[in-house]
Amino acid sequence: MHGNIASASHELKTLLAILYTRADLIEFRHKRDKSIDEPLNELRFDVDRMNMIISNLLDVVQADNPENTVNAAHDGVRGVIGKGKNATE
Repeated sequence: MHGNIASASHELKTLLAILYTRADLIEFRHKRDKSIDEPLNELRFDVDRMNMIISNLLDVVQADNPENTVNAAHDGVRGVIGKGKNATE
């Protein structure tokens, strides 16, 4: 499980870097009155991809520890991370 978490963490960090770059590109194009439609669509695609990775991680945590139900809306990000961390220890 630790290998899966490390792999997912690396992929999430990569996606965060891409999201940051896309945000910079959108700002750059917006300041120059250029179309931002394409970078916005790419940003949405990357956010959807990140959401899928996070959902998969939460599924793994719940499968490994069924009594440790994760409710992202109720627990918030810190609560979800804490539950995932506790499940891997």
